[in-house]
Order: sequence, then structure tokens, then C-alpha cells
Amino acid sequence: MFLALLILIARDVGIVPEAVYAGAAGTFSLGLVLFAIQVLRTRKISVWIPIAWILSTIIGPVGFFVPSLSFLFVISGLLFGLAFAAAGVSTWRLSSPIHTDSRQRL
Repeated sequence: MFLALLILIARDVGIVPEAVYAGAAGTFSLGLVLFAIQVLRTRKISVWIPIAWILSTIIGPVGFFVPSLSFLFVISGLLFGLAFAAAGVSTWRLSSPIHTDSRQRL
């Protein structure tokens, strides 16, 4: 995921050609799905978060490659971002010394 993300950022700033987007995005998506599966297995955060990541990796390419379904690409991005924001809040809450139950979920 990290290497794919670096390639995507390099593409955005013009260091690598535009043609690398699909491959780097696909590689990042695969890494995200594997990460989501591990998060589902550990159940440290709410189940809807990794499910949203997995859904975003399924509907995103459909919206990207099928012009009549381009709205799905937008929905995918919203799911992706919302799930990462929720994961951040959940992680922050789990690491907070205020909570005595470290298994508390968002």
C-alpha cells in the first residue's frame, strides 16, 4: 500500500507519467482489502469501517472504467474517506487513557 501510495503522489506532482494511475490504484486497493480483512479478523474497530473500505475498492473501479456509472467513483471516494476518518477517531479513542476498556468500539 505504501509504495503504491508513493507512486500515486508522484503521479500527482508530475514525477511519473499519468499511465501509472490504474496500476498503482489497483495495487493500493489490493493492499487496502488485505488490511481490511485483517481489521475484520481482529475486531479492534467497528466492523462497518473495513467493510466500507472493501466496498470502496469494488465500486470505485466500476465507476472509473464505466462512464455511465461514474457517480460510483464519487461514492467510492466518499466511503473511502469516511471510513478512514472513522478509523482515525476509533484509534484515537482506543489509545486515550480516559477509557478503561480498550475494546470499546466507535
